[in-house]
Amino acid sequence: MHTAFSLDQLMMFHEVVESGSLTKAGGRLRMATSTVSRKLASLERQMGTLLLKRNTRRLVPTEVGLDLYQRCGRIAREVQDLGSAAELSRSEVRGTLRVSIPSDFGSGWLGTAISRFVQQHPALRLEIEVSSEPVNLIEQPFDMAIQYGALRDSRLVCKRLATLSRGIYASPGYLRRQGTPATLEQLREHGFVVTQLQRDEGTLQFRSQGTRQRIPIEHRVVVNNMRLARELVLGDAGLAVLPQGMCAAHVASGALAQLLPQWRVPSTQAVAVVLAREGIPRKTRAFLDFLGEHLAADGAGRAA
Repeated sequence: MHTAFSLDQLMMFHEVVESGSLTKAGGRLRMATSTVSRKLASLERQMGTLLLKRNTRRLVPTEVGLDLYQRCGRIAREVQDLGSAAELSRSEVRGTLRVSIPSDFGSGWLGTAISRFVQQHPALRLEIEVSSEPVNLIEQPFDMAIQYGALRDSRLVCKRLATLSRGIYASPGYLRRQGTPATLEQLREHGFVVTQLQRDEGTLQFRSQGTRQRIPIEHRVVVNNMRLARELVLGDAGLAVLPQGMCAAHVASGALAQLLPQWRVPSTQAVAVVLAREGIPRKTRAFLDFLGEHLAADGAGRAA
């Protein structure tokens, strides 16, 4: 049967041998000499043998005590290294950062931007997984994940990175074939390419000069990826509610048209999700700050 030893007891024993005195060890550990003596006796009972030979002038470890002292020295170095590593994690951008990013989160823009981040932090190794599936930070080996919309797990903490303004878009080819809706009511006559969340909600909400209105939508195609929704709209498949930054270049080129711009569609949020609010490693916080600054400066997803 294995005996479980207290780390505090082992470190106390190491300090006693290092100091050569129960009194000196107690002073360094801020512990009464009687307490040190009692804990040492308890450790010897656990070991089943004498660890220190005492006389009036010094303490000398027995053979077993010397072996234990050397082992405790290795443990003490490991504990010290662990503390140093934790301090570095809090204060320096180094180590490995694992991030999950949605496949429609402007990967063209993001690649260029993250290259600058990597150059700024040469001691950091970045592992990025681009996925169309939701990520579970509790069960999967990621330090953070980017997602759209509200936080889905109360055990996690999120930081808003950007507010993504949205609009209704269609291709000129689709509008020539199906007609251009001039009112919200006419949207009922058109098929939409929708995300799974939009399908579940079943309606679109619009605002204009203090007026709110909800319109039921007919979904022609359901996707789990906004970039795919945009490509389908470019291919004349129907209308879609998409982030404006994702469509700006196509509107400028004439490949897409924004419909009913006088009506505002509620924006969506791009958020970064992490496991805890306190003690976030410096590498994670640096990446969060970087993403927030660049999304604000460049417009989220503009090069998607």
